[in-house]
Amino acid sequence: MQLFKYRDGVIPNFCAFVYVFTGYILSFYWAAQDNLLLNLLALLLLSHSLIIAAYLLHECIHKTLLRDNHKNIALASALSWITGACYSEYECLKKKHMRHHANRVDSLAIDHQAFLEKHPMICHLVEILEWFYIPAVEILTHILSIAAPFILPARKHQRNRVLTILGLRFLFFSALALWSWKTMIIYSLAYLLFIRVLGFMDAFQHIYEVRVNLDEEKVFPEFDRNYEEAHTWSNLLSEKYPCLNLLVLNFCYHNVHHHRPAEPWHRLPQLHREHYADKTAPEVSLKQQLSDFHQFRVKRVHETGENPVDVNYGAAGVSFLAGV
Repeated sequence: MQLFKYRDGVIPNFCAFVYVFTGYILSFYWAAQDNLLLNLLALLLLSHSLIIAAYLLHECIHKTLLRDNHKNIALASALSWITGACYSEYECLKKKHMRHHANRVDSLAIDHQAFLEKHPMICHLVEILEWFYIPAVEILTHILSIAAPFILPARKHQRNRVLTILGLRFLFFSALALWSWKTMIIYSLAYLLFIRVLGFMDAFQHIYEVRVNLDEEKVFPEFDRNYEEAHTWSNLLSEKYPCLNLLVLNFCYHNVHHHRPAEPWHRLPQLHREHYADKTAPEVSLKQQLSDFHQFRVKRVHETGENPVDVNYGAAGVSFLAGV
C-alpha cells in the first residue's frame, strides 16, 4: 500500500523527514560537544529542523502527506511534540488553520492584544523583548495555548491532558539540563530562532481581519475569493534561486497555496509559475520584508498595516502552532 498521498511526493517527503529527524537528533549530539563550531552548527541545524517540522505539520493539517488519515494524525502528533505545539489538540490546530482558509480571517480563541491592554506591565515587557527581536508575542500565544483549558469553559476537558504534557516535557527538559546545561541553552536559543522565523514568514502573507471567534461556527460572506486574492501575498526568499525557498518548505508561495490548499508543498513552485504565467504575482520582496519587520517590530505588537507595498506593520500572534 502506498504510504504517501502523492507518488511524486515520495522522494521529497522522504528527504524532508530524514532531514528533520536526523537533524533533530544530530543537533543534540553536536550541542553537547566541547567545540564552539559544532555548537553553532547545532544551533542552526536544530532551529532549521524545527522549521521544516512545523511546515510538515502544516502539510498534515491540509492532508497532503499521507494517504491514511489515522497515520496522518499520528504523524501530526509527533511533529507537534517536536515543535512544541502539542499543548493544543490536533483537531484544534486544524480547526484554527482551516478557518483561516475558509473564512479569510485570522480566528482566535483568546484575544492576546486585549490581554496585553489589561496588563500594561506585561505589555511593556513584550514591547522591550520585541525591540530586541525576541518573539515575545508568539511566546505569549504559546503560553495562552497552555492556559486555554483553564480560561475557556469549552476547553475544560483538556486540563488533565495539558497537565500531563507539561509534566512529561518538564521531565524531558530537566533530564536534558542535567545531561548537558549547554545543550539546554542551545535548545532554548534554537527554539527562539525557530519561532522568530515562523513569525517573520507569517507577518507579511496576509492583511486579514482578526476575529475572536474560533469556538464559534460563523461564516463571513463578504470575505470572498476576490478578497482573499487581494489580501494575500507571496513572500519568496528568492525568485532568482527557487531552491532557497525550500528553506521554508515552499511556504512562501502563499498565493497559490491559498488558491489550491490541497496541493502539496513540492508542487507549489510549478503551480506558482503556471498561475502567474500571464500576470504579475502579488509578492513582497525579501528586502521589503526585512525592512518592515525591523521598522515596525514594536508597533506590530498592537497594530496591522493596510498596504504591504507602502506601509505594512505585519501580523503577529497568528501562528498555526498555537491553538488559540
